[in-house]
Amino acid sequence: QPINTLVPGNRWGKSTIIAMKHIYKCVFKVGQTRSERDAGDPYETISVAMSADQAEIVYKEAKRLLSSKGLRPLVKTFRSSPFPHIIFTNGSVMHCRSAHDDGKYIDGHRYQYLSIDEAGWITNLRHLMTNVTLMRLAGGGEIDLIGTPKGYNDLYFYFERGQRGVPGYYSQRGSIYDNPFLPEEDIKVRDALLASA
Repeated sequence: QPINTLVPGNRWGKSTIIAMKHIYKCVFKVGQTRSERDAGDPYETISVAMSADQAEIVYKEAKRLLSSKGLRPLVKTFRSSPFPHIIFTNGSVMHCRSAHDDGKYIDGHRYQYLSIDEAGWITNLRHLMTNVTLMRLAGGGEIDLIGTPKGYNDLYFYFERGQRGVPGYYSQRGSIYDNPFLPEEDIKVRDALLASA
């Protein structure tokens, strides 16, 4: 849907999933029309988080995945300054920015895909969505909000819309037990700690 909300538990693998989705969108230029491609319109995605440090986690994961022998030819260059971004061989660009200062670092571009990581920590999420994010979204674009709701906050507002089936919204939960790559011992230790807390 145009606005999707994922509320997974810790160690679910959300950073990897977000990175994979950015790579997929950039490689195949999902949502861009043939006429836009022929006209040389830019194709850009952006991973946003409350802080630059948090946004860089998805960048580092995308870089790790794209550094494998099979995927490295898809990338022209990795750049860490002035902001982390990946330039793909086909001209697509994946940006990573902070939502700090009312989203001023997001402004000025047109994105086909936008993900907001740890969206539950962004206290002005609805304001950011209404006044910045939705204005930056290219036609046919998509926004993913990812994080754990911190009570009945703005992230919960979007999650609840998806749960009710409001047109244009989708929401999904995720559990640590969904991740088949976590060692069983790690899960047992976490269960024991939670039980004794």
